[in-house]
Amino acid sequence: MDPNIHDTLKPRRGRVRRLSPTVFLRRITKITVITIAMLNNMPKTGEYMFNAKPDTIRTGFTKQRSRTARRLQNPKLTQIHLHTLRHWKATMEHDRTKNIKYV
Repeated sequence: MDPNIHDTLKPRRGRVRRLSPTVFLRRITKITVITIAMLNNMPKTGEYMFNAKPDTIRTGFTKQRSRTARRLQNPKLTQIHLHTLRHWKATMEHDRTKNIKYV
């Protein structure tokens, strides 16, 4: 059961609790009260904050990646995928914290 993002974005000491699809993997993310206010002021058109299907996000990313590769004349940019960004971020976090459980 996915949580409703509008219920989880309540200012409480500048933190937001984000529940993952598996209940035992909870993470608390620090964000400012200003950010929470901005998110709460966004139009609420659906149950979740960002009502996009995964295919829509993937298509938008692919189009933007292709445009950037053509503009910079660097075809290697087309080899970057969303999963690549996920692994890059995990690598950077591991280098920063040296704690594999945190990543």
